[in-house]
Amino acid sequence: MNIIRYLIISNVCLCIAVLFVTNGCSYRAEHLEIITIRTEDGIYKSPAISGDIVIWLEHRNGVENIYGYNLLTNAEFPIFSRDEPYEMADYIKNPDVSGDIVVWEQVIKVHYLQDNLDHYDSDIWGCNIVTGERFPICTDEGNQSHPRISGEYVYWRYNYQIWVYDLITKQVIVKLPTEKYKSDSYCKIEGENIIWQINSTTLKGYNLKDRSEYVVTSKLPDNFIDINGENIFYIDKSPTSSLWRQGRSGDAVIYNIKAQTSVRLPKTWAPIDSLIIKGDIILWNTGTEVFGYDLKTKTSFSYGDEARFILGNESDFDGNTIVWTRTEFNNDGIFVARINPDPN
Repeated sequence: MNIIRYLIISNVCLCIAVLFVTNGCSYRAEHLEIITIRTEDGIYKSPAISGDIVIWLEHRNGVENIYGYNLLTNAEFPIFSRDEPYEMADYIKNPDVSGDIVVWEQVIKVHYLQDNLDHYDSDIWGCNIVTGERFPICTDEGNQSHPRISGEYVYWRYNYQIWVYDLITKQVIVKLPTEKYKSDSYCKIEGENIIWQINSTTLKGYNLKDRSEYVVTSKLPDNFIDINGENIFYIDKSPTSSLWRQGRSGDAVIYNIKAQTSVRLPKTWAPIDSLIIKGDIILWNTGTEVFGYDLKTKTSFSYGDEARFILGNESDFDGNTIVWTRTEFNNDGIFVARINPDPN
C-alpha cells in the first residue's frame, strides 16, 4: 500500500541560511509535501518524470526492470520486464520519459571470435506506454549510451559524439562532436534545443528545427547545466567571477536563447550542485539546503536542511514535481515532492 506522509520544513532553518548574499532579494521558507510512492525492498535508480508519469529502474526479485507510476490514478505499471522470454538484454539502464514515450539503454553481451572474449554492446530502445509498443531506436554495433528524450527528439552518446534522432522521421538528424562528456550533466535537451559542453571552456547550443549552432558561453562553465524553453542555466566559474576559487561556487547565470542575453542571479557563497530549471522555477542544492529562484517574480525561496536529499544525481523535475530515490534516513525508494514557491 502506498504511504503518504508530509514533511514540513521549519522556518527556523532559514535563520542559519547565512550562506547567501541576498542582494535585495527575499528568501522565504516553504512547506514541502513529500509523497512516498514505493519503499519495498529493492534497489532504485534513474527516476524520471514527465507530467503525471514517473518512471524508474528497480532491482526487484533478482531482476532489474523499468516501472512506471501514474500520479493521477496512483497506479503502478511495468514498462520493461526481463521476465518475459523474448527480452534479450543482459541488463538495462538510463531510462528517461517524455510524454507517452520511454527510452532506455539495453545492454547485450556479445562474444567476439577475434579475441575470444565477451564484449558488451548497448542499443537504444523506446516504448509507447499507452499502446505498449516497443521499438528499436539505434541498434548499431558498439556502445550507444545515456539516452535522453524531449518531445520528438532522442539523443545519446556514441564515440565522443552526441547523436540526435527524430522519432517522427525515424532518422538520426545530427551528430554533434564533443571533447568532454563525462556524465549526463554535460548535455541536456529541451524541445528543439540541445546544449552541451564541448570542452573545458565552451558551452554550445544547437537548434534542431533550423539546424543552427550557437555558443552560449566560453567563460569556463561548470559541469552543471540545464535548459527549459528559451532559458539556459549554468554556473560561471571563470576567474572574472569573485567566487571562482570556492569549489563549485560561482555565478548562477541565465542565458536567454531568443534574446541572446545573460542575467546573473544573486551570488551564493555555498557550493552549487544539481541544477534544475523548469518553467520559471530554478532549483539547486548547496549540500545543506535546497534553494530556488522564481524567474517570473524575481524572488528566491528555500527549503530547510532536511530537504537536501531531494536533489542529486538520482532526481528529476517537471512542472512543480520532483522525483528522487533516497531520504534523509538513507531509505531507498521512489519519492515525490510538490514544489510551491508561492503558497499565497
